[in-house]
Amino acid sequence: MTQLDAQLAGLGSGWLFVAVLAGLLGLRHAADPDHLTAVLTLRLRSGRQQPFGLGLAWGLGHAVTMIAIGVPLILFVARLPERIQQGLEVAVGLLIVVLAIRVLWGLTARRPEPAPARTPHGAFMIGLLHGAAGSAGIVALILSRLDDPALACASLVVIAAFCALSMGACSWAICRGLDHGERHLDARWIAGVGGVLALAFGVLYAVTAAG
Repeated sequence: MTQLDAQLAGLGSGWLFVAVLAGLLGLRHAADPDHLTAVLTLRLRSGRQQPFGLGLAWGLGHAVTMIAIGVPLILFVARLPERIQQGLEVAVGLLIVVLAIRVLWGLTARRPEPAPARTPHGAFMIGLLHGAAGSAGIVALILSRLDDPALACASLVVIAAFCALSMGACSWAICRGLDHGERHLDARWIAGVGGVLALAFGVLYAVTAAG
């Protein structure tokens, strides 16, 4: 949860939170660096295919686990055990590392660009893990503003839905930017730089979570 999330949550509660603020939180949540890095690796592994669809599939997977884990937390637990939350965050970092390595490994085949390999199903599965890792922070934020479990569950669904739509839009924007860059630069060079940056971020994310 970022400072911006806390500021947005502080603007209101009740049905205002559900109707407006939850949507804004979902849109902002999709712009987290780990989410954008995952979308970048999806694009680098998938050529120019289905930019919006891949991001949306990722976002839907994210939404499924956010709701599946978040609703029981709201109703029965209120807090995910810290060790489990930490383990999920480490797993997200390691997943980004694996995706980045696959991007870089694809460059060794000496093709014009990495072969299209990522499917919407694969993106959905990656989103499932990301959603599990992000659920605890979102639930804690919701519960800090809402006492009514029904309202809290409704706000979680809104956040998850808007996050999925935003991830589709982010994926499309990233792909458009990379496609524009490839008109001026070699696609392999862009994939190499993107893969190295994603690898460095994944390692840093995993180490930070573990620490």
